[in-house]
Amino acid sequence: QRRVHGSIRPSGFPHHFNRISPQMNSEIMCTQCRYLASKGSKATKNPKLVDAVKEELQMLEGEQLDREIAFPGNWAIQKLGAFVVMKQNPPNKAGTEVEVSFSVNQEPSDEYNMNEFDDEESADGADETEHQSRESRGEEDIEDGEGYPMSTAFPSNLTVSITRNGKVMFVEIELDSESGPKVMNISFQNHSESAPASTQNEEYEAYELDFANLSTSLQDAIVDYLSGVGLTDDYFANVQEWAAGYENSLFVSTLNELKHFDV
Repeated sequence: QRRVHGSIRPSGFPHHFNRISPQMNSEIMCTQCRYLASKGSKATKNPKLVDAVKEELQMLEGEQLDREIAFPGNWAIQKLGAFVVMKQNPPNKAGTEVEVSFSVNQEPSDEYNMNEFDDEESADGADETEHQSRESRGEEDIEDGEGYPMSTAFPSNLTVSITRNGKVMFVEIELDSESGPKVMNISFQNHSESAPASTQNEEYEAYELDFANLSTSLQDAIVDYLSGVGLTDDYFANVQEWAAGYENSLFVSTLNELKHFDV
């Protein structure tokens, strides 16, 4: 290379070869534009997947599934993906912290698999076999919809921890679509300085009170205490509504991620 009038030009080329007419410059620019446009509009690698996701999203239009729902009260909400933690300091219980955690991931039921039969023909054959088996035992046929588990509330399981004076009470609660919240078991963990060393062992397992085995009066007293720290029927109803909206927002955002995953 050699320097010509302060600029570097390829050696061996006459000076007038480096002059480009306005018409040639315009043609070169158009060629560059077409090249860049073709680079930016490359074909989708997986059009079938993208189209299927778009169709799925179109089916949800108008339902506002990605909306944020405000939660009543003074609960602080931490969203860790599908895992949610709600915290509150009850105003009528000084020094007490209530924490409720749950997941909005939905687990399929193992009790009844709708895809158990490969096709309608095999399903009909299985139904006939079941009918004959019941008939031989003198039993009546199960009508459609009977004998299979009904859909449960969502989320179905919540873990409650109530901290007070260094001690933590854990309460496992199950939500039922018909009967509402149901206490399953209660256990304790001691975090105070006076706690036995054995409780700090990683292999330590806290004993759980089976709520169903307690007397009715004790069950009522526990439910009243939980209501007193804000865990009322209205609270659990609000949790179900909020969780459904949050899960729907994750559903839509995850579909969009799927749509752009392999393009």
